[in-house]
Amino acid sequence: MNRGKPERFRSLAETIRDLISERGLGRGAALPSERLLAKDLGANHLTIRKALRLLEGEGILHTVASKGSFVGRPLVPHSKTGLLGFVFPDEEIFFYEILADLERKCESRGLHPLVHVTHQSSEKESRIVDYFRQMPMAAVVAAPNVESAACYQALACPVVFFDTIMESLQTPQVVTDDAQGARRATEHLIDLGHVRIAHIGGIGDPTSLLRLHGYLDALGARGLPVEARLIKRRDYGREWGYYATAELFAKAKSPPTALFCGNDTLAAGALCYLRELGLACPREVSVMGFGNTEIATAVDLTTVDQPRQAIVNALLHNLRLLMHGEVPNPLTRIATELILRGSTGKAF
Repeated sequence: MNRGKPERFRSLAETIRDLISERGLGRGAALPSERLLAKDLGANHLTIRKALRLLEGEGILHTVASKGSFVGRPLVPHSKTGLLGFVFPDEEIFFYEILADLERKCESRGLHPLVHVTHQSSEKESRIVDYFRQMPMAAVVAAPNVESAACYQALACPVVFFDTIMESLQTPQVVTDDAQGARRATEHLIDLGHVRIAHIGGIGDPTSLLRLHGYLDALGARGLPVEARLIKRRDYGREWGYYATAELFAKAKSPPTALFCGNDTLAAGALCYLRELGLACPREVSVMGFGNTEIATAVDLTTVDQPRQAIVNALLHNLRLLMHGEVPNPLTRIATELILRGSTGKAF
């Protein structure tokens, strides 16, 4: 067994991999020519070519005859089936609204969504992606689980992420500014005179963490203390919104006067408990949501708008670029907006 120094081409492959990362080269971006790489890295042409072939075998790049080397796996011709894979983590209404709008706009482009819900299971998500690898997919749009996001790199078709930032991957991503939205929501409650503001949210995903950080940043900026008992995080379901609110008010000597909920579904659950308890909203307790879904309109909920039209348009723009061999921006961040309705009012 040879236990000496690693072969030169392997170390060059690592150097080229670092170059791709340092320059932020996304899928489809061109690498310098073999001649320039050989000159810049002080290696001969054949060794550079061997390093490139190693990276090509790992799916890091691909080579087009007479054109050069490009980041990522080669793009495949548009699938005649027009199948657009759509993957999201749970049955939250926000994802369904994105899907509905995306489906309407994709139909005229000959694309038809094939929808999967992972229920937060990275194992299930990996199986879904493996299934996509065997299908003639035109493209895939996903709100991925952090643990399984890397498996999407094995797909030959264009892939666009949304809702969750994956800083370690080059896949184009479309997100709303969750931290900014959460901060503005909490500041609105503070401006109304609330000082005991609880946060009910999800846990285990980057989005929920960003919304928590926005809430905490607003409290810190206004000099309000952070009370651990006022932070309830588990999942995004209506049931958790109900039981988290029950925990906040049961036998509490100083219950919160306002609730900032991590999404509209949680807020709906909170409102349900408050009604059962006989507390008037917003006269006795203000409630803030996040998402501006149909639920918010139905229950007159003050909330943070994640503009669906802007999200879908950005997703379609990135897909169009990828499917035509162009390189979109690695990150599209969309601003949120505070929507004032009847569920928030001055502190009593």
